[in-house]
Amino acid sequence: MKKLIFGFLILASFLGNFSMAQDPAMWSSAWGPNFRHLNAVEILPNNKVVAVGGREFNDAITSAFVTADSGANWNIAMDNVNAILQDLDFTDVSTGYSVGWAGNVWKTTNSGDSWSQIPITGNPGTRNYNGCHFFDAMTGVIVGGNESNDAIQTILRTTDGGANWSVISDNLAPWLRAVHFVDNSSGYAVGDQGTILKSTNGGTSWSALTLTGGIASRNYTDVYFFDANTGIAIGGWESNDSIATIIRTTDGGANWTPIMDNVESMLNGIYFYSATEGYIVGDDGDIYFSNDAGATWTLQSIPVNDTYGLNAVCFKNPYFGVAVGSDGKLLWYNDVDAQLAVGTLNSPVSVVNSNTVQIVGQVDDSGLAATLELEYGTTMSFGSSVPMNPNVTSGLGSIPVDVTLSGLTPDLIYYARMKMTNALGITYSDEISFYTGVSTVPNFNFEVWNQFNDQILNNWYNTGSVEPATSYNATTAVQLQGGQNDNVGAILYGIPGQTGLEGGIPFTARPDSLHFYAKYDIAFGDSALAILMLKKMGTPIAFHQWKIGGNSGGNFEYITFPIDYLSTDDPDSLILAFTSADPFSGSANAASIMTIDDVSFYGTSDNVPNNDMESWSTETRNKAASWVSADDFYNSSTNYMVERTTDAYSGDYAVKVSNLTQENNDFGRLRVGDSLNNWLPAFPVDFNHEKLYGFLKFTPDAGDTLFARVAMFEDGTQTGWGELKFKDPITNYTMFEMPISYFGMGTADSCLIEFSMFKNGGNPGNSFAIIDNLSFDAVLLPNVSVEEITANEVRVFPNPTNGPLTIQFNQIPSEIVDILVVDMNGKTLSKESLQITENEIKIDLSNIEPQLCFVLVRDGKNLHSFKTIVK
Repeated sequence: MKKLIFGFLILASFLGNFSMAQDPAMWSSAWGPNFRHLNAVEILPNNKVVAVGGREFNDAITSAFVTADSGANWNIAMDNVNAILQDLDFTDVSTGYSVGWAGNVWKTTNSGDSWSQIPITGNPGTRNYNGCHFFDAMTGVIVGGNESNDAIQTILRTTDGGANWSVISDNLAPWLRAVHFVDNSSGYAVGDQGTILKSTNGGTSWSALTLTGGIASRNYTDVYFFDANTGIAIGGWESNDSIATIIRTTDGGANWTPIMDNVESMLNGIYFYSATEGYIVGDDGDIYFSNDAGATWTLQSIPVNDTYGLNAVCFKNPYFGVAVGSDGKLLWYNDVDAQLAVGTLNSPVSVVNSNTVQIVGQVDDSGLAATLELEYGTTMSFGSSVPMNPNVTSGLGSIPVDVTLSGLTPDLIYYARMKMTNALGITYSDEISFYTGVSTVPNFNFEVWNQFNDQILNNWYNTGSVEPATSYNATTAVQLQGGQNDNVGAILYGIPGQTGLEGGIPFTARPDSLHFYAKYDIAFGDSALAILMLKKMGTPIAFHQWKIGGNSGGNFEYITFPIDYLSTDDPDSLILAFTSADPFSGSANAASIMTIDDVSFYGTSDNVPNNDMESWSTETRNKAASWVSADDFYNSSTNYMVERTTDAYSGDYAVKVSNLTQENNDFGRLRVGDSLNNWLPAFPVDFNHEKLYGFLKFTPDAGDTLFARVAMFEDGTQTGWGELKFKDPITNYTMFEMPISYFGMGTADSCLIEFSMFKNGGNPGNSFAIIDNLSFDAVLLPNVSVEEITANEVRVFPNPTNGPLTIQFNQIPSEIVDILVVDMNGKTLSKESLQITENEIKIDLSNIEPQLCFVLVRDGKNLHSFKTIVK
């Protein structure tokens, strides 16, 4: 083997300090196929070993052999009657050239498994070629000539992969046996009778170097240069008292120092696998080792060696190599105790801010110093790299590693892997991905809360929009209308249950009729309702559901409804309710409105508390911005399903979600967006995120289970899903990791996230969960400086609209505003991304069919959602 294996110089920076002597016990002997002479060998990056040779005389044979398992099995690529092959050079893992006698030049493009012959015309096609060097797949130099009689010195050069050859030299002179280039310019060729040539232009021209003394008469068989100045030539004299010669230069060949020139076996091949360590092999099985860049050499005593000559040697690294020689002689060096480095990168990645992340991992360097880098980029091709910390291990085994990666682009998916290089080669960790857009989940860390001062009609259960209004007699009445999250406004004595209205208040009278004042404007096809149920020990003895429709003309009417009884029993409880729309019809309209006052009964002096609607109280509620819960329409509650808590994993606040057990036995639910009941897209995304991360605590009661769910959508159609279930108590904040599976082929454009508690059968227990710090494909570090966004107030009008819709901001958004319009089934009707320069914008919905739809507006971390009627 006459050249350094391509690409291996990348290891020189740390192998130069590696001076461990080779262990002779690591060598083993074998024989190549058909006992052919082997003259050159290379170890490819894919660990295939390619050897060439054959037979010189009688029926001369051309041989090329390939093994992928250290000689256990061989592919005989060539073994035909033709001239022997003398040298071998690969430009990459696939493409290689081999040269031999009688003008033989061969090329492979599949790592030596098959070869095609390249013809040379004219007299150069008859020469014997001993050495070759190819700079790339197209450009190379071959050397040789004729040895006996009138010796000829031949040098050919090609720039088109051998299709054409330039004759650099084909003259009477000692033939050449080897050629070696340090780079694309500086090269050396050696041959008989002290011949050493030098090129400084990639082999286009050559000049002879002068040797003095006894070394000037030697035949040189191989040459190796570390750089343009420092190199070694080897050879000697074959016949009679054979001589082994090693000469060394440090000035580009101007002067040469004899390292060895003694009566010993002729030397044939040289190879260095690092900046300091290398081998020379020769006749009679001689093997020399140097660990000081060739300044001194030690003859190795190898138990399995014999006196068959060795012609070439190649090492992939200090732990794996091969020497080849006469009659198929093979010596394998294999240090089975040496291992490649292995390592992992932890997932999820920790996000410091939108352009900086921290990545940690673990490396086991297997006792060999390893260089560590992180490769990263926005594709699986990576494209960028930075040193890990530490950058070089100390050969001590398993250690933690980390890196802080800055200068990233926000709101992108990145891919990363760790590259580990030790003396055995290069290994990689598994790839990880992470996302730099922690703001994708609206109000992801629950730091933004909107405060509401709700007017609560005392004693009555309130739902929807329940507001004080001026009555017919200038006192206070109650106005009922559908709220933002419900089409029905209602007041009632009782609570909504799973099978209808439940509970009620104590009531023992048998009134004849129900009376009240009402002003109403009910949408076409809809009805307001008055509902009355009198019960005895839970069994109804009277039940009525009266409908009110049309328009009262802006005036209060006095309304009377008679009560019919199912039995003669006296009641013990009463359920009474008034609604602005019909929640049982399926067509309840949020535009329906009813104002009532002075509810009373005929036939009894008993009445319900606060029947004149004069008693009101103000309750303050904190609502997590961009999230919705039952609190947004069960506004009579003195216990809220969603509360702000300072028991936070990160920042100042987290969200606490509880079951409502005292009033309507409702399981706790929290969902991004506007709708609690419709499974619809709630906020835009740009990627098929792989995982949702977050931190939570959970206190279960009565068998409740906490569910965390993610749905991904494309154009309103669900394309991805993730779900986790938690049943056991989680006392301390624990990170959850939710994988998201995709069953669609496209890229998600929107997402829904929900947390809810549930169990099969029975009422909810006193369960609650605390949730914080949600993010996709990465985790935000706790207690870091994160810019919190003050919620921007947004109004959408007119509503209903016949086309133009105005979106008005309290302050001009500093970031791109995303506007998504979807129908009630979640199908995308319109999608825009705009840079806003004023505090309001107009969008045109005139191309949308008349319907009720959702308008989702995202500015930065804030998500605003509205129901809008397109007429």
